[in-house]
Amino acid sequence: MNTKGTEIEMAMFVNTTIKPLALQFEKEFTNKLFTENEYYFGHRIEFDYQPLLTTTMASKTSLAQTGLRNGFFNIDEVREQFGYSPLPNGLGQVYRTSADLVNIEIVDDYELGKVGQTPEQVSAVENVSRETLETEDINQQKEGSNGQDWQKMWIY
Repeated sequence: MNTKGTEIEMAMFVNTTIKPLALQFEKEFTNKLFTENEYYFGHRIEFDYQPLLTTTMASKTSLAQTGLRNGFFNIDEVREQFGYSPLPNGLGQVYRTSADLVNIEIVDDYELGKVGQTPEQVSAVENVSRETLETEDINQQKEGSNGQDWQKMWIY
């Protein structure tokens, strides 16, 4: 059985059949249950389609890993998707992100702090490396590039 095809078929079914009907129900329930003032302040009935779109364990696991790594799920939310109870003492309520995803404004300070180097030391190493790569690139161009222009992308 091709799980990828089944997943695509399910997504098409959800998007073309279930969502249009569900949107009508959402609007009707919202109009019947909330006053205009409540609606103005954001009260709405909305259905969650995500459980219908992640049908295989591989897609659920991939979504969970991506969500945890990028900080848009916390551990308890992922555990709930798989039918597990939350971690004790609120441990699963913390949103985390991978250490390699650092704020671009502080990335240099972060990386330098990990290896204990000063910006001047790193700059000197980068200049020597860049000069070496540029010399190698010039030598390859003299010998013939063999159509491998991808190497130039790593230099600049």
